[in-house]
Amino acid sequence: MSSQVITITQEHATTQRNYAPAAFLVFATLLGLYVRILPALSTDFPLNDGGLFYQITQDIQNAHYALPSFTSYNSAGIPLAYPPLSFYLAALLADVSGWSLIDIVRLLPPVLSALTVPAVMLLSRTLLSSWVQASLAAIAFALVPSSFEWLIMGGGLARATGILFAVLALSQVSLLYIRGNRQFVLSSALFIGCTFLSHPEVTWFLSFSIVLLFLFFARTRHAAVHSLFVGAGVLLVTAPWWLTIILRHGVAPFIAALGTGSHTIQVLIDLIKFNFTGEPYSGLLAILGLLGIFVCFADRRFFLPAWLMAILVLAPRSGSTYATIPLAMLIALSVDRLVLPGISRMSEITRAGAEAASMPMGATPQHWSKQLLPKLALGYFFIYALMSAWSMPTLVGPILKALPKGERDAMAWIAASTPKESRFIALTMRNPWEDSTSEWFPVLAQRTSLATQQGTEWIPDLYLKRTNQFVALQACAMRDVDCLTAWSGQWNAEFTHVYVRKATSGSLKTCCSLLERSLNASSAYALVYDGPGAMIFEARTPKSNFLR
Repeated sequence: MSSQVITITQEHATTQRNYAPAAFLVFATLLGLYVRILPALSTDFPLNDGGLFYQITQDIQNAHYALPSFTSYNSAGIPLAYPPLSFYLAALLADVSGWSLIDIVRLLPPVLSALTVPAVMLLSRTLLSSWVQASLAAIAFALVPSSFEWLIMGGGLARATGILFAVLALSQVSLLYIRGNRQFVLSSALFIGCTFLSHPEVTWFLSFSIVLLFLFFARTRHAAVHSLFVGAGVLLVTAPWWLTIILRHGVAPFIAALGTGSHTIQVLIDLIKFNFTGEPYSGLLAILGLLGIFVCFADRRFFLPAWLMAILVLAPRSGSTYATIPLAMLIALSVDRLVLPGISRMSEITRAGAEAASMPMGATPQHWSKQLLPKLALGYFFIYALMSAWSMPTLVGPILKALPKGERDAMAWIAASTPKESRFIALTMRNPWEDSTSEWFPVLAQRTSLATQQGTEWIPDLYLKRTNQFVALQACAMRDVDCLTAWSGQWNAEFTHVYVRKATSGSLKTCCSLLERSLNASSAYALVYDGPGAMIFEARTPKSNFLR
């Protein structure tokens, strides 16, 4: 009878252990979804950017799912060479569900980002020692602010799709290389192909990550053969897209896009400072990740530190996002192998020292030091990480804010009240990567925005010029109308209207006051709209003769 009870008890314990990873997987995913979707639910419009992707998706819908040769965005003749998988996904979801495309661009990115959490857990289980460490890595990834900051905004439609497929691809490739089982060739090729079809920069991240996996875990003839089969599968999956683009536009759009990256000494400075986690508080998660590097060194397991360094050096523009994947695993190693055992050991050493010195320790039970203190530390880490993730969107400035309704109303007025051939310049005092006004203007106003840079990376020799043009224009926000005239002549950019963004919710309090007064006083301009979001001035054609 007793042996039967023992057997039942052992089976129950085994069942509990089998359920534990699934429970952690669900918990981490829901946790990630909570912190990611909350900012998107606080508004009725996509966070920050996404105007270009919204327009491309509309172009695909209007073409009845045939891939257009060009996007209508900003009337700029931009080749539609962007990897289109996420746009087809959004278009299909909108058409099947009946939801508005704006809502899909607002909500789909955080959902896709949350789905990356279980993918990270699967990858971590292959690269780490246990499900416990994999579960800790998933929770860490769910809560590190940089893991989702740039993925939950409108532009995350492509970025989040790409990273989701990239992590799934890495989980399959790591199994292929570590286990040496060819059953993972097909799944590896499929997920790599989907990454290629989602986002160009994520494709680069995935490519050098796979090379590192091969160098650390494979380097065999069989692994090389498997890699060739995977490469052939990727070509097969992606061929309908890249063949179409090459036949239409040649390779020029791809070469132009490859030339938009940049590398500076700041990469090395950030690597030494280890401050890429986006935490609004003390940087505790970064410290835990740094400690995890020393755990790897002690174990002579160098892949995760090498991968982290490669990401920050080879993909500096979005490295802080990609780096959170190995960082989450380093945090898990630090907590499981160093911090929690260290706390337990430290308490034992303290107690032993007190007993040797015949010092009274009080009536505190011994399990306090061995069990409760590590649990309290783990609880503190979790609460801190949750507060950090929850607070970050309110502390990062305009990056995770939606275009204000006042500006949307101003753009709707432009669409209804100005000639279609009108050419606008928008004064916002923002950098071009965080300027929701300039990106959404061509979509909502349905007019040309002369300095908007989005999409120009696919046109040879235009991206850098447009970026410099944008920066020079924003410098005029603190000057008078003569600056606009000089800017127009310098860049050969003839405009008919000036859009001046107004301060909202305490932001941009010092923006454009001098320019506004100068525009109002100038006989060359007439104020045609003055709303809560923007002022719009029309250039008097007889005086300026801006239109060719």
